[in-house]
Amino acid sequence: MAYLFNGTSQYMIGGSAPVTVEPFTMACWYKPTATPGSNVPLAIGGSTLGRCQLVLQSTTIQASRISDANVQVAAVSVTAANPAGVWVHTCGTYDTAGNGIISWRNGVAGTPVTNPGTALTLSRVTIGARLQNLVPGAYANGDIAEVGIWNVVLTAAEIAALAKGIAPHRIRPQNLVFYPRLIRGLIETRRGLALTNTNGATVSTHCRIIG
Repeated sequence: MAYLFNGTSQYMIGGSAPVTVEPFTMACWYKPTATPGSNVPLAIGGSTLGRCQLVLQSTTIQASRISDANVQVAAVSVTAANPAGVWVHTCGTYDTAGNGIISWRNGVAGTPVTNPGTALTLSRVTIGARLQNLVPGAYANGDIAEVGIWNVVLTAAEIAALAKGIAPHRIRPQNLVFYPRLIRGLIETRRGLALTNTNGATVSTHCRIIG
């Protein structure tokens, strides 16, 4: 089972972050209930403005990075409709060196943004919303499943495998640091990170996963 978020108040939050600095990769499956405006299914942030987040819009996915000074850099995926009721695989790779930030839609990379800025200090993970100065917003309106965070930048082949339905724990398991399967229970299987279901997101039908 996945979890359905109502777009107005529901989100999940961890008491700490599975990664605190870049580089890292984060990904999840998302099925919007309605054509998305700016929905955030997955984010890692801190106690100030600084955060990294995946933003689903009507025709793109952004891998966004906001500094503590509120300066935003966003890598944009290939352009394609994100219609209501259809699962889409969202992924962002974050690195302050190398290729910088890349947004991936269904395993296909968008244009990288290089030299995105100085390293952030990250301390919270949220599913279904983002935190800004500890205030949630940009709520997800739809189903979220198979969230994964790795403490490395995954390869194009590994991200393509995730988009084909391979479960996150089958991809670079030694570097997978956050994996709440979101199948009824909120048990994070890698580090035992506790998740709080704020305002009662409900169990829904899971997407097809291999493994």
